[in-house]
Amino acid sequence: MSVAAPARAPDAPPPAAASARRRGRSRGPRDFDRPRFLLAFTALFYALLFVPIAVVVLFSFNAERSLQEFGGVSLRWYDAFLSSESYRSSLVASIEIALGTMLAFGLVRSRSRRAGRSTC
Repeated sequence: MSVAAPARAPDAPPPAAASARRRGRSRGPRDFDRPRFLLAFTALFYALLFVPIAVVVLFSFNAERSLQEFGGVSLRWYDAFLSSESYRSSLVASIEIALGTMLAFGLVRSRSRRAGRSTC
């Protein structure tokens, strides 16, 4: 006398898949695991980050003194900035600080890389 295996419903998952699902493992990402709005949030983040900078750059070429109206493209404000000695010296100081900071980071990173290597 032989004992037959119990019949499965046609839409039931195979026994191995059912036991894997019970243990918390699945075959692929489920619908709620997928980042649905990641692209939208990323685009919104970058827009909020860079749009104000673009507006400032755009209005720096404005010929008018007012920010309410754009009176045409002009280098008037850049000429005024570069003709002032105090503004030029502050620009040079800012560039020197930026270059010094990059140099300091580079020196620190090169020391840490050399410290890990043996020269023998």
